[in-house]
Amino acid sequence: MDSTKKIIILKSDGVYDIYGEICDTQGKFLTKLREKEFDLALIEWNDNFKLSIVNFLHNVGIRAPLMPIILIHWNVNDPVIRRLVDLILPPETLLSTLETEIDNLYSRRAILTQNGMIGRSDSLYIIADIIFRVAPTDIPVLITGESGTGKEVVSQAIHRHSRRSDKPFLAVNSGAIPETLFESQLFGYKEGAFTGASKDTIGFLGQAKGGTIFLDEIGEIPSQIQVKLLRFIEIGEYFPVGSSEPKVADVRIIAATNKDLKVLLGEGKFREDLYYRISGVRIFMPPLRERPEDIPILAFYYANKAAEKHHVKFGGIGSDALEAMLSYHWPGNVRELRNLMENIAVLSEDKMIHAADLTHYFSQHQLVGRNLPVIHDGSSYARDVGHVNYDEIFGKILYLLKQNNELLHSISRYFSKPIDFDNAEKEAVIKALRESGGSRKKAAEILGISPRTLYRKINKYGL
Repeated sequence: MDSTKKIIILKSDGVYDIYGEICDTQGKFLTKLREKEFDLALIEWNDNFKLSIVNFLHNVGIRAPLMPIILIHWNVNDPVIRRLVDLILPPETLLSTLETEIDNLYSRRAILTQNGMIGRSDSLYIIADIIFRVAPTDIPVLITGESGTGKEVVSQAIHRHSRRSDKPFLAVNSGAIPETLFESQLFGYKEGAFTGASKDTIGFLGQAKGGTIFLDEIGEIPSQIQVKLLRFIEIGEYFPVGSSEPKVADVRIIAATNKDLKVLLGEGKFREDLYYRISGVRIFMPPLRERPEDIPILAFYYANKAAEKHHVKFGGIGSDALEAMLSYHWPGNVRELRNLMENIAVLSEDKMIHAADLTHYFSQHQLVGRNLPVIHDGSSYARDVGHVNYDEIFGKILYLLKQNNELLHSISRYFSKPIDFDNAEKEAVIKALRESGGSRKKAAEILGISPRTLYRKINKYGL
């Protein structure tokens, strides 16, 4: 293992010989986090520690929200604990296995960081990996997903890792431009082209100068402009309004939408040829409710950023508050979470936030966005990156249900006996392993989860 990695270790009675700064108490560990930045934390848990495991992990999260955490502990079923760490390994884990997991986790988090992505979910890692693959090319990319999921972050990452990184990046909100002005703003115009056109003016294509234009909400582009945009994408030429002389521009177009373009195709509101031209690679940004493991990191990170920005001290998030946040459906996704945490950080007056402090907000928003669509077009996983079709296999349905505590509770009310979802999940894992002939890779594909996640579940259920 690379000894240059800065690892902090809370050592119990284990014998792992890992290079790093070793702390024998929780207090020393937390103090170190205040003094330095670390690439990864290895926590060998002992139930005799002063702080409970949840309270300790909350303190770690507040101090170092982006630091990956490996917890060495026996079977952990608490969903809050599992959301606060990246990996849980049993004490009997071999040193070679632990070193491999540390290297893998370090690499995964580094990839996310390089792409400006915050979280620990497998879906984010898959998207980050695809960004590295498509960025050096000029293949068209269509990013889909609900508002607030981070589509512009993905487009910026593609630009940052492309050959155009030293050229401009322009983000254009297509829905915010009046239909009558869209053509002139995108392509520019000649003097006298219309009333008020007092001089030649370059549009977004001219301003980009070899860079990237991010067309957000591309489904809002007027129909008559779509054919002209298609011409530019295909041959690199466009006509400024009022000009008969074509101009040439070397600009990469990245498009995004929170609408289902296939529906717009059926309604005649979006050109089919343009759709297929802009969607060489489709990246689906999952809503926050489908990746709850990212919620704690995002909450701690944005709370800290807000406290630093507004020069206030943040008191932290209680485990009951975190449970409430994990159960909430987040119709505004990451954008909503960021705004809420900024509000909390500023108004909490250095007090710990508990579920009761969030009750009013969640009750006000509990019906907002309840029927938000999942934006994808039914294409294959290889092309629609980041999208998982939970309707294919029972194991995938089970996985989705387990991520939504509120949905679980609603379903449970219709049954006379409580539903043992852990047992159901265990049976699904056993069935997948049998069907795959014991192949963990194939079993993971059957369940729609990563091999790493399957490994954790095998350890969890002692299979």
